[in-house]
Amino acid sequence: HNNSPMSSSSTNETSPYNIESNHDEAEVALFHDGVKTNPNPNQKFKTKQRTLVFSQRKVKPKLRHLMNNLRDLLPHSKGCEKHDTNRHDSLDFINDLCMSLNCSNALFFQQIGTQPFLYMSKSPIGPTIKFRLHNISTMQELRMTGNCLKGSRPLLHFDKQFDSSPKWKLLKEMYTQLFSTPHKHPKSKPFVDHVFGFYVSEDKIWFRNYQILMRQQKQGQQYELVEIGPRFVMEPLRIISGSFSGEIMYNSDHFVSKELKQKIKSEEYKKKRVHQMQNQARKVALLTKKKDDLAAVFNDANDLEMSDVDEGDLTD
Repeated sequence: HNNSPMSSSSTNETSPYNIESNHDEAEVALFHDGVKTNPNPNQKFKTKQRTLVFSQRKVKPKLRHLMNNLRDLLPHSKGCEKHDTNRHDSLDFINDLCMSLNCSNALFFQQIGTQPFLYMSKSPIGPTIKFRLHNISTMQELRMTGNCLKGSRPLLHFDKQFDSSPKWKLLKEMYTQLFSTPHKHPKSKPFVDHVFGFYVSEDKIWFRNYQILMRQQKQGQQYELVEIGPRFVMEPLRIISGSFSGEIMYNSDHFVSKELKQKIKSEEYKKKRVHQMQNQARKVALLTKKKDDLAAVFNDANDLEMSDVDEGDLTD
């Protein structure tokens, strides 16, 4: 009889592991303080958490490629056809899509003019967070040396700033719900070979994706991070209590819409143009100013006096 903790014998009650001969390593039932975490390894996965990832029509190619990159990185994601949406249209139809496709989360990409936006929502109860995207770089553009297995589960790494205030704590929980692949999801593989990094800088969130590379050294195994991509920056603009509707819980003070920027720029240009016209009118008035006749008389008298002095000097 083998008393090893990895023994396949079912009579070893004190073993921290229980591996039956008819199951592989993925079906290991763990014990913690005498409580079995998975009492039935043959039980089917029930919590089929899915994230709906789609966009509106007529988005830029870069935004469409970013959406496809996220679909490849999230095994629990589900896509659907694009939808025609305008700027002032309601997005409540996304809740109906999530219900029909059995999705509990939603990532919706929208483009207004040249500005890309991202909506993250927990359907159907909320909340919903609206982001403006900056500095988008897809995998096809970066061509990094890192790589990961398609369908593998990622680790999530968060900056310490996410524990500083309720707003950042809510964002951390939303990222955890939408980007973390549930354990033993049907479309996931039992491997963890990459990590998603979320970092806060200047009230914006920077997203990075790294491969976990293991190297065998003399001192032992050492781990390195090699970037895979994509890269993008998320600026939180608004937090809504419900799913694409409800009370506004947060509004960014740093966000200035493109229309407001153009309006301010137009007003500054008008002021500058008015100032230029006033200066030009002043110059024209000085050049066209009428001559004084009396001033000409005094000029003639001065010329006569100077001519008399010059003639006297010549005679002397």
